[in-house]
Amino acid sequence: MSANGRVCLVEEDPDLLRGFDRSTADAIRRVASAPVIELEAGPWRRTRKPPTPIYGLFVLEGVLSRGVVIQGRRSAELLGPGDVLRPTASDDQDSSVDFDVAWEMLEPTRLAELDHDFASAISPWPDLAGAVMDRIMRRAHALAFHLAVSHLKLVETRLLVILWYYADRWGRVTPGGVLLPVRMTHSLLARIVGARRPSVSTALGKLQERGFIERAESGHWLLLGPPPRELEELTADASSD
Repeated sequence: MSANGRVCLVEEDPDLLRGFDRSTADAIRRVASAPVIELEAGPWRRTRKPPTPIYGLFVLEGVLSRGVVIQGRRSAELLGPGDVLRPTASDDQDSSVDFDVAWEMLEPTRLAELDHDFASAISPWPDLAGAVMDRIMRRAHALAFHLAVSHLKLVETRLLVILWYYADRWGRVTPGGVLLPVRMTHSLLARIVGARRPSVSTALGKLQERGFIERAESGHWLLLGPPPRELEELTADASSD
């Protein structure tokens, strides 16, 4: 982990300025700076407990995974640009069931620390604070979506839905299909959709045979054709295989 100066948050993420007039946006740009933390790919081992920033850590670049581990089974939540995290929020939680939290950077990641100075600087514009809070709520909605996906009957359906969900956020349209440029191994996908890795490997093979997805030369997933809007039809087709 390393610190690398400061950045203007709203220049990194201009959508935060949506709804502000030009003069107000210019005033915000002059003060909305925050310290940057850079993390290399791999597990994030926090050796000390830092103070939690007022809002949290805002993901500027990269994709990371947050996993909750219970009795050796690990879930996974993916976070990317625009998401807000508070790594120490559950450190003091008194739980009747033992659990652990594991963080991993799937690629080099940059975070902005929305600290007390940042909160004070943007205090004249509560709508900007509201825009940051919207990002926190977006993450809560994403977790609810993941929970719904885990209730789908077929692993194939879960995988296809979650791949398209991430493609909506981070995908790039190419002549061959929508490329999801995130390192997503079979094991990671298993943690995301709540299935065993062998079941995920089998389901991914079936999806490739049916022409829904393809593994690109880069190792990333390529989504073929339109999104699966008719899940009932997809499920029926899979059940007849």
